Amino acid sequence: MIAARATAEGRTGDEVREWFTKDIPLRRMVTADEVARAVLFLASDDASGITGQAFSVCGGYQMR
Repeated sequence: MIAARATAEGRTGDEVREWFTKDIPLRRMVTADEVARAVLFLASDDASGITGQAFSVCGGYQMR
């Protein structure tokens, strides 16, 4: 895991967060609330026509 490697290299706390988020286009980690809102949307009638998709709530990390 990336965070485990960062801590093994001697990084702690804010250093790990900064090291990890430097490659995320939003420059921050997504919140639990943001993930929950995506789940609520997919569980709602508004998403009734969506099938067979993978949603990544990652702040753009997978796009880098």
